[in-house]
Amino acid sequence: MNNAEINELLEHRKIRNNKTDFISKYNHVFIYGAGSCGRDVFDFCCRMDIPVECFLDQKSDRIREYMGIPVKKANDVSIPLTQKNTSLTVVAVFNPASDILQIVSNLKSLGYRNIISFVDLYLVYPEFFGDRLWLTSPDNYENFTDEIIEASSLWQDDLSKDLFKALIKFRLTGDYSILPSPQIANQYFPDGIPGWEYPRRFIDCGAYTGDTLAEIYARYGQIEAIAAFEPDTDTYIRLCHECHKPDRALAKELYIFPCGLWSSAEQLKFMSGQGDGSNISQDGDTIIQCVSLDQALHGFRPTFIKMDIEGAEYEALKGAKDMICNEHPQLAICLYHKPDDLWRIPLLLKEWNTGYKFYLRLYKYSCFELVLYAL
Repeated sequence: MNNAEINELLEHRKIRNNKTDFISKYNHVFIYGAGSCGRDVFDFCCRMDIPVECFLDQKSDRIREYMGIPVKKANDVSIPLTQKNTSLTVVAVFNPASDILQIVSNLKSLGYRNIISFVDLYLVYPEFFGDRLWLTSPDNYENFTDEIIEASSLWQDDLSKDLFKALIKFRLTGDYSILPSPQIANQYFPDGIPGWEYPRRFIDCGAYTGDTLAEIYARYGQIEAIAAFEPDTDTYIRLCHECHKPDRALAKELYIFPCGLWSSAEQLKFMSGQGDGSNISQDGDTIIQCVSLDQALHGFRPTFIKMDIEGAEYEALKGAKDMICNEHPQLAICLYHKPDDLWRIPLLLKEWNTGYKFYLRLYKYSCFELVLYAL
């Protein structure tokens, strides 16, 4: 990408996102999705004095209303066609499993005419919703134009280059048709990347309940060494149980740490009990011990490091600088938890003069499960 392309996208967004026109066009709103995202959109509508006609949700058999607003199926015959034609329908879905284009297509087939996604709404009113994982105000991109341009030149293959460009365009326009279809499988052990090897000595940052370790065992059998980190207490207990099942020996050396990863040894606030979304947060309900990989695993000599640690990837990489620069392990690093990780993480690795080749792949919808590979 170059300056002209980014500036054109930013200007397009400013022209498109006229707040007055956005509100005044419609008298009522349908909210597709009665989950947490849908409820946030409902709160937004209440704040803006926009009447909500009803929620549309396939689970309406179990959820009949929310805050006095009825919850119906999208194909409910009681919804008049005239309402579908004159109301705004917001697809209030923001998760990795949902194909937004398919949802929009289904709604159109049922007669809903004026449809926008949650990302569309967010790009007009980012100040209301705040940062959400990779989603941030488009205004913030103006501060990182040089970094985005530099990062766009780092990718090794056309698939990665095109994906990076598509991600920036999507984040600034909300146009889902820009995004390629996500990959199907092999998130951390991808096919089609030259020179990618099996994880002989593996560090699992964000091991969760051992799902990645189980995949390694299924694909490669027992490997030489594993070091796994999982700070959520309940999840750590499940991880230990999975790793010590008597019917399999994951590795000749196995180390499991009830710790988070950071740039140094620190105790930090942590939001626990969120499943695979538990994360280091100033709003955390508990305190966890964090360590750096350089301190905790001195002499481990990894051949592969995977990081999926809910936004702590950048700091954790800084805490593994010596290990990465000396051992040059293969890296699989998630880039979707924070907006600027998309460019600042590959630029950090480039700054260390490691000689890595960089690849980028997408594994879920709406920019979720985006992984940087370095080898």
